[in-house]
Amino acid sequence: MAEFNFMGEPLQLPSNVVPDAFHDWGREVHDWQTQCSTLAHPEKGHFAYKDIKLVPTVGCEEDAVTVYGVEKCDVQRDASMLAYHGSGSYTITWRGNRVENESSHGPGKEVIREGDDLEVEQCLVHEQSRTRIRVCQHLRMRRHIRVFREAWEGPFRNGESLGGCAVGTAGFATEKPLHVSSLSGFWHAMLYSSNSLQNQLVKQQMCKTGGLSFSGEEIFERTLADSFLFLCLPKDMWTLLTRTDSGGTLVETGWLVNPDQCIVSRCEFEESGILKGVCLRHEKRLSAEEATRRGGSLRTSDWQDIEECIDEE
Repeated sequence: MAEFNFMGEPLQLPSNVVPDAFHDWGREVHDWQTQCSTLAHPEKGHFAYKDIKLVPTVGCEEDAVTVYGVEKCDVQRDASMLAYHGSGSYTITWRGNRVENESSHGPGKEVIREGDDLEVEQCLVHEQSRTRIRVCQHLRMRRHIRVFREAWEGPFRNGESLGGCAVGTAGFATEKPLHVSSLSGFWHAMLYSSNSLQNQLVKQQMCKTGGLSFSGEEIFERTLADSFLFLCLPKDMWTLLTRTDSGGTLVETGWLVNPDQCIVSRCEFEESGILKGVCLRHEKRLSAEEATRRGGSLRTSDWQDIEECIDEE
């Protein structure tokens, strides 16, 4: 896991958790090693996970693993909305700010939520590689964003087995960010949305859940002008937090999983705090000739047209 500021610059880990050896070598540390134990019961409407953050180590010994902090996230307790897709991709709006306290159950930190701020978490899953990304950012103001890049390790164990640095994905915070030119061109998008989540107040105390089902498709051209607002991240990821023409807020997270395939999540809120809609997009690149041949719905992507995707039945 890595944190980035609103300019896309990676944040260093607190100096008090970084081993002295890294300071002696003049090396900066920007990546946390994390493990996430997730449990879902769709038939019960229950979804929860536990994020475990580990203290950096110089070596790779498993017995050197030390827990820095644990965050238990329960959708029914702390969220106002969950939209999920059969691939494992989802969008959640969490209520409250994350606050770190000393753990009452042992060493390390525990995270609780306080206040009435809203945080949007967008998870995109690439089924073929069994990897996923999670991007978390506050709705009202982008102070910083948290980005998780995770690989599936095995069945649910509730965090009882912690691996050393040889387990999971490698650090990515300081790698080169996505170049927006790689997103330009013609694309075919399969759209997935949920009618049951539209027009919901995101600050409500009861969590509203809904599945994302196929709602249409489109062929469009994405230009460099479309992506000037993107916050480009390493590992071919991007995110966007911007105001809409109507005064609402649009949150978008995207992942170029290979040169010809994107997974994109869009979530829009009205100025009043009403959820306007959630849309998951599975996009594949087309040649100009193929786009023209199939171009019954061909158009140029524009931010004013985003509502067409979100509201499409």
